[in-house]
Amino acid sequence: CGAKFRHKLTWLEMFGHLLHVAVFYKEVMDRTIRTNIDNAGTVVQCAKGRCMDCLLTDTMLKAIDHVATALNCRHYVVKVARCSTPEARAADALSKSEYKRFTELLPGMEEHPRRIPVAIRSWVENPRPDTDLGRRIVMELKYWGADVIEMLC
Repeated sequence: CGAKFRHKLTWLEMFGHLLHVAVFYKEVMDRTIRTNIDNAGTVVQCAKGRCMDCLLTDTMLKAIDHVATALNCRHYVVKVARCSTPEARAADALSKSEYKRFTELLPGMEEHPRRIPVAIRSWVENPRPDTDLGRRIVMELKYWGADVIEMLC
């Protein structure tokens, strides 16, 4: 696509925020949510809302905002120190494929993973600048029964 992938770690950390908004759509609808992230670059980019020097990061930022808006959800990220909370330690364990430790740190977690929208899975397999990603995710959530703001489909 010609896009440079300049902020890989920022992009990966931001992916967790996108999943927070899209996968937990029932829980985040009509609420203000916070995603704790230990990457300062991600926090800065999310606060800006745009990333003109990495079109892939910019695509994700716009998609997050589109999905959150369609769900009437206010969203923000907060910088936390690495491994400073039980959730941060669980995320660290998950990033290292230490699933047993992950479940020990968060014993009340759901046993089975949640469904990830196909629009997200397809895009992450072949990331490219895409101004329509957020709309496609919203359409899929609407198909699943989410009460989204119609004009954003």
